[in-house]
Amino acid sequence: MLILMDVDGVLNPVRKWDSIEQEHIVLLPNDRRVLLAEASTLGTIVWGTSCSLSVTEQLEQQTGIAGTTLRMPLGSGDPAAETPKLRQLSRWVTRFIAESPDDVVMVVWIDDVHGRDAHELAASSRFPLLLVTTQPQHGLTTADLDKARRWIGRPGQAEHPPSPK
Repeated sequence: MLILMDVDGVLNPVRKWDSIEQEHIVLLPNDRRVLLAEASTLGTIVWGTSCSLSVTEQLEQQTGIAGTTLRMPLGSGDPAAETPKLRQLSRWVTRFIAESPDDVVMVVWIDDVHGRDAHELAASSRFPLLLVTTQPQHGLTTADLDKARRWIGRPGQAEHPPSPK
């Protein structure tokens, strides 16, 4: 099970400047720290974000999941696409599945940006794919994780929300 996790709009960490260390520190609100740790129990967290490695490493340290995650290298994506990172994400997951010893890899993609193109991919994908779209002002919620838990409990069954119009 792969849990593709965005950062901004999903975990919404607070960034502060540490004047002593002369670097930015990233702090995850307590509720998001708990939710990220819970998400890591559902599958392998794959960072699908353009945030720096330093940011994701700090998030991992705060939640105790350091060393258990994967990182998907993302560029700026396709700004003309409804879901800018869709092509990069789709290629990475396809390669991962091809190299995976497991017969079936299920994927939960948690992000605040899922356009029609992402919904079309979820509906036609060769691998089970659930889109969990967060509201950026609220970020990841217990209800979002509950949706993933319910879906994981019924592998092979699609639970695709209607495409946005």
